Amino acid sequence: MTKTEEINQIVRERSLNQWHLLIASLLGSLGQKSSNQGALNLLMARSMDDFIIPFYHGQPDFDEMKAQVSNAKDFPAEMEIVVDYVNRLFSLAGTMKTTPGDNRNEAVVSIKSGSCRYCPVGVGKAKIDTNSTFCPIPTMIEKSINFFRDEKPPVKLHLHRDGAFTRVLIKKDGNCQITYKSS
Repeated sequence: MTKTEEINQIVRERSLNQWHLLIASLLGSLGQKSSNQGALNLLMARSMDDFIIPFYHGQPDFDEMKAQVSNAKDFPAEMEIVVDYVNRLFSLAGTMKTTPGDNRNEAVVSIKSGSCRYCPVGVGKAKIDTNSTFCPIPTMIEKSINFFRDEKPPVKLHLHRDGAFTRVLIKKDGNCQITYKSS
């Protein structure tokens, strides 16, 4: 298969537009040079604070979103509302769902790996160590939920520790699973 055929197949399979391809390929290039999830988290946090959070304020359904999150029955329900909203705005993945975690203060976001439109490996073709991640979505969701929750205790991304490795997500059963905990 030629590179053109391969890219066009990915575009079709994941329903990518030109911006998905541009961002994922940029992430793939960065990830291959330095697959440092911590550095990416810092960059995403700045981007969220300086650009995306102000962008949320300008959305026509901003007040409705704040009210929905405020009136949600529990933390996993808040997460589901925010994850659906962010996915709708940014078209992050074709299949993305939120489920309760092990307790009422935990929620797990699962992204079907083959449907993620920003994956630096699946779309951007980065060749990074299998023990590494270079995903922008965990920090994007963490910043978004904390913004929409407003005065409530902060939500933190749960880091999975495995020996010398720390991961922001776990790859399991064809999904990338990201766990968040409310204080």
